[in-house]
Amino acid sequence: MRTGGPTHAPGDVVSGSVLLNAAKAAEYTHLVLTVAVQERTHWEQRTKSSYTNSYGGRRVIYMATMKLREWRSGGTCPPGHYQFPFSFELPPDTPPSLHARAKNPGLAPYL
Repeated sequence: MRTGGPTHAPGDVVSGSVLLNAAKAAEYTHLVLTVAVQERTHWEQRTKSSYTNSYGGRRVIYMATMKLREWRSGGTCPPGHYQFPFSFELPPDTPPSLHARAKNPGLAPYL
């Protein structure tokens, strides 16, 4: 899969293509792309006694399934290289990426 870049902002239209390299003919019914945008969090908290507590979580923010190609019943895809374009818009309330390290323990930067 190829997209226009490694990062995207809230509300961006993400476009790209799925590349299929078929070495031999095969029967397919359809080609589907499922996109899942996840929020991942992780932080560590050090205690006075030199212990480190780790916290984190994941949450799916946006999920979409797109049918990129449909072959007729018993359809055959001949050998070759194929590109199937796709495009979708990220929701405007998608949180942006943030990666930060505190210079001083106990203080976290606010951006």
